[in-house]
Amino acid sequence: SMRCALFAPIVETDEHFGQMVETAIIAQWLHSNTSGLHYAAWKGGEVDIVMVGRTQKPKWVMEVKWSNQYFQHPNKLKSLVKYISENKLERGWVTTIDEVGTQSYHSNKLYFVPAATYAYSIAKNSILERGMDTLSDIFDYLDLVNRQ
Repeated sequence: SMRCALFAPIVETDEHFGQMVETAIIAQWLHSNTSGLHYAAWKGGEVDIVMVGRTQKPKWVMEVKWSNQYFQHPNKLKSLVKYISENKLERGWVTTIDEVGTQSYHSNKLYFVPAATYAYSIAKNSILERGMDTLSDIFDYLDLVNRQ
């Protein structure tokens, strides 16, 4: 990665690994045909990913974390819960290291999914959106893009 080239390689327990996970997930989204992806920040809080629909209202929201602690302690996700409540969303998503499940907190449903699984699903959906379902299709697509 660029970070490793500029500084030094890091391991999954490094304090900066969460930032690498955020970058990896956003990078996967950049390969999709999806538009409407945003970041939300306000005085006292922020949410990593907000998908905005055609009406400019949030459709779903995600907090990218590289930790399992939030599965057991959803009360630590104050900004996410506030955003969900204020925008009347049904649920929010949170990435983890390897926890999977749902939690309810202040009448908000929180879905927890491993960051690697989430990044994989974005990439897979992006490939399927383009009508590719085999490795051969992917290489044909890359050849076509490289010729342009």
